[in-house]
Order: sequence, then C-alpha cells, then structure tokens
Amino acid sequence: MDYSRIIRTVLRMIKEKTGHVVIEANGTGKQPEYPFCTYTVTSPYLPQHRGIEEQGVLTEDIELVFSFTWISNSHIDVISLAQETASYFKTADARQTLHDNGLVWVRNDGFGNRDTFITIDTERRHGFDMRLRTSATYGESNAEYFDSAQIENAGG
Repeated sequence: MDYSRIIRTVLRMIKEKTGHVVIEANGTGKQPEYPFCTYTVTSPYLPQHRGIEEQGVLTEDIELVFSFTWISNSHIDVISLAQETASYFKTADARQTLHDNGLVWVRNDGFGNRDTFITIDTERRHGFDMRLRTSATYGESNAEYFDSAQIENAGG
C-alpha cells in the first residue's frame, strides 16, 4: 500500500479547500503561521476482512484513520476550519477525488476540542478523526501455489 500517495492526496485536498498548510504532527522545524493543520495517521492498517486470495494474489480492504488538528490563536478559527474540513470530505466533490485515487471516505469521528494545558494560553486546537478505506493487493499472479495435496500413510 502506498501510504505516501494516500497522504499526499488527502493533504492536497485540504490545502486546496482551505488555503492553509497541513504538516505532520509532532515534527520538528519552524512552525507555520496561524492557522495551520497537523495530521497523523493513527491507525494505518485496519483490515476489514481476511482477504480474498486468487492464484497467489491476496486482496483485502483496509481502513486507515487520519487525525487532524487545526491550530491557531483563535478558538473560532479552529472550530470553523475543523468543521469546514470535516464537512468537505462528505461532499460529492471530495468523495469523487478520493475515489479517483483509490480511496473511500467512511466517516468522521472524535470531533472536538484538542487544547492542551501547555498550549491553552497561547493557542487553540480543534480537530477530528477521519476514516478512509482502500484496497491493497499482495503477491504475484504467477506465483506457484498448491491446489491439492496427497497424503500417503506408509507403515504402522
């Protein structure tokens, strides 16, 4: 599964919709100007079934969870941006873009305040989690596999 492609797709969509920067959470480097969004992939691999194996190729549906947090010095800004972003992924336009990139929006969860005691005097945080689904394929179609076995009982 190409996590880099998935992350680039989702981050590009948010930047195009909001016009604001999205960075990896808990990273190092210079902090962007307010407001900005951070993300982390909290659950990168949640298989939805055992998978289907055909001729040595395993295909499975996998869900992954992104956690987004908008950060600014304005409580109203972060609430508005988090709500705008969460609602955007429900739209037909966003779902089509995701579909074109092999992704399906499943649902948003955990919408709310994400302020911390350390940051509450200087900045405000609000966010949500988003669950996406994709298919992943493993193996080679020309791989050798057993389609039957014969067991012989020799002796005793």
